[in-house]
Amino acid sequence: MVFLKHFSQASRNLLLAGLFSSAFAAHALELASPAAFASMSASNGASEHGSASADLNWIAFDSTASNLVKADQNQYRDVFLFETLAGNRIISQVGDAPANGDSSHPDLSADGEWLVFQSNASNLTADDHNGTSDIFVYQRSTQLLRRLAPAGAESNGPSTRPRISASGQRIVFLSEANNWVTNDVNGMADVFVYDLSTNHVTRASVRPSGVDITDHPPLSAQISGDGLCVSIESRSELYVDDDLNGIVDYFVTQPNGLGTRRASVGSFGEELNAVTAGRHALIDCSRLIFHSLDPRATPSGFVTGFFLNDNNINTHLPLDAWASEAHVGLALSRDHRFLVVGTDREVNLPAVQEIIDLQTLEVTTSSTAHGLVQAISNSGDLILKQTSRALLPNDRNQRADLILSGPGPGNSLWISAALATESADLLPNGASGLGQGIVGPGLGLVRERRQAASGDGRFVLFSSMASNLVSNDLNEVEDVFIRDRLLAQTRRVGLRLDGSEPTEASTASDLSADGRWVLFESCDSLGLDSSPLICDLFMRDTQSGAIEQVNVSSAGTPGDGGGAIGRGHEARMSKDARIIVFTSIASNLVAGPNPAGASVFVRDRLLGSTELLGLGVAPMISRNGQYVIWIHGNSLKFLDRQSGSSQALPLSYDGLPLNGLRLNHASVSDDGRYVAFDTDAGNVVPGDRDERVDVFVHDRQTQQSILVSQDLEFVPAAGELSPDGVWLSYLSDGERGTTHRQLINVDWQTGRRHVLIESPLLETSNNQVAQPRFSADSTQIVALAAGLSASAPAIRGDLAAIYVLPSAPDRLFASNFETAD
Repeated sequence: MVFLKHFSQASRNLLLAGLFSSAFAAHALELASPAAFASMSASNGASEHGSASADLNWIAFDSTASNLVKADQNQYRDVFLFETLAGNRIISQVGDAPANGDSSHPDLSADGEWLVFQSNASNLTADDHNGTSDIFVYQRSTQLLRRLAPAGAESNGPSTRPRISASGQRIVFLSEANNWVTNDVNGMADVFVYDLSTNHVTRASVRPSGVDITDHPPLSAQISGDGLCVSIESRSELYVDDDLNGIVDYFVTQPNGLGTRRASVGSFGEELNAVTAGRHALIDCSRLIFHSLDPRATPSGFVTGFFLNDNNINTHLPLDAWASEAHVGLALSRDHRFLVVGTDREVNLPAVQEIIDLQTLEVTTSSTAHGLVQAISNSGDLILKQTSRALLPNDRNQRADLILSGPGPGNSLWISAALATESADLLPNGASGLGQGIVGPGLGLVRERRQAASGDGRFVLFSSMASNLVSNDLNEVEDVFIRDRLLAQTRRVGLRLDGSEPTEASTASDLSADGRWVLFESCDSLGLDSSPLICDLFMRDTQSGAIEQVNVSSAGTPGDGGGAIGRGHEARMSKDARIIVFTSIASNLVAGPNPAGASVFVRDRLLGSTELLGLGVAPMISRNGQYVIWIHGNSLKFLDRQSGSSQALPLSYDGLPLNGLRLNHASVSDDGRYVAFDTDAGNVVPGDRDERVDVFVHDRQTQQSILVSQDLEFVPAAGELSPDGVWLSYLSDGERGTTHRQLINVDWQTGRRHVLIESPLLETSNNQVAQPRFSADSTQIVALAAGLSASAPAIRGDLAAIYVLPSAPDRLFASNFETAD
């Protein structure tokens, strides 16, 4: 377009705008977060429950992903077997026939020859008619699959959570069936041991006399490597005498009749009152490792954490107490020499992984090894772990993956990677906008996701985990990007002041009408003198590259606190980027005493002033900067910045406070007349008695509220009112009884309604980036969706992405993207 240089700048802008508008009109749905170059695709489902052979050459796991092997089209969770040289193969199917139900919780023998798992599928073996979960055994060398069942019958209840001995001879599992053995009349789950060599079944969860346990079912069970004994996790007080603590304990039983003992006791056999559920490892009939916060677990009485009980004599293992972690993984090497403990902590929190040599009690600690550990090799240098973090360059799906880590940096193998194809897809290799949350180091402040569009929709601001949207994206954290839809270019704008990559995550907040000013939140200081350990709010000039911190006082002092817990700064700005509203828990942004709790502030960048509006969250500002609304409890506050008048809007028809439990997603038209919101209150309009969330528009002129969502919709939420006040766009779970979520746009005054996007995977989580955003001219909407399919190659895939579409389209799109008049 060389001829453009002969036009005046004004004429050139008009021509570009015309070309942009006509080009957009031809594409009703456009991907705003496209990949710039092909990359290895991430798996499109969660992979969990890893198990491994002694040398970790064979690894079994289950996954909902459909792109780990070819032709996986059953849409169920499957069991996979990974061999380090050959890759993945699917186990939970027979021949080419996929399983017709979920399969999960695999466990491998020490040599990787035998694999056991549970499945709801009825077509893995012949004559499976019991309609419930069964235990299946796969032999690798013969590729034969068999189902465990009582002699001459099918089990009459679900069987789950199998574990196999090192040799593959014996299997322990839980089952609610009462026909595995005779005289099983307790009416609840029990622990059973199945001997593959004899097909003999023994019930392990019984009293010393051999009769039923009747007070509490077992929670889990493990089998020793030699298969001679079983450990049972249970709250029952009937396994041994003098069990009176009423909490979880760990019992070791020998099903051959040699008795049961409680292993989670003090060194003098005393009862403990703080045994941690879900944290134990059975070594053999004499030794069991458990976790307790009761100091009586050792004679010294001063330590808590992990203990090795050897015939009721406890040794404290010199590991971290692991008292504050909700989910901790622990695994024993098959030779019982090494124990590894680790967890998958949230983004930006330091990793903790500990390996202890049980012979010497020497501990090796890593502050960089993230993941819920699943297995460790006999050599102690290979570890299988489960993590949703982006530990590898292409792993951006933010779903659970299995990683095999070796010694030294960069020595990791992605077990649950997507199947390599001959030509890589030009698709983002990570989710956009959907992240797990930005968490301030040590503070646990989860940040809200947002995306935004410029005044005419040419520029789109969003955050993404993908590493192939721009070149040299190597930081493995969520970044902020701006997309120029006219030039089809994407830039990363959340960089540091010197242009280097941040090492902490960032998220998009808002964009000026001209697309020049970018408002975003980052847990990285970005080279500024911001407060440490706090996620701050920043403004970037995309023309000069300059950055300024926004959450500062009038004197320029950085805030001593971040955004609201669980919400973040929730920042929005006027179209000229002068006025910014945000939420903060900082105590030093204004002079004098500050409210205790999340409060709403206004920052005037021209005057350099910061003003406190009051307690509350979720502020919104009209594009002209005149009107501000925010939520305080169950009331909606309104401020006219020009006149200085403020009020709590009278949202109910009866003059009483809203009687619901939630009020959220408020937005205001540019003229300040109309305010949209969603609430579960039943007194906004007469006759609303369904006790569910609805979407409303309040007219400040008539002081009346209008119900916009329809009766058949289930949990409509996350709406935004267009700046001109005509359209209300919101997300809905669709009609009751359906699973299709919808992005709906309504001319709320006429009732004209469009379903813009319909998909089973449309992201509708409240307080997330899925909330649709209008451009300042009200003509276009930016939203997040996943799982879409279309003839256009870019508009497909299972990872969440950012899309732009007209607010009043000529065509309506459904999940298969067939057009309709």
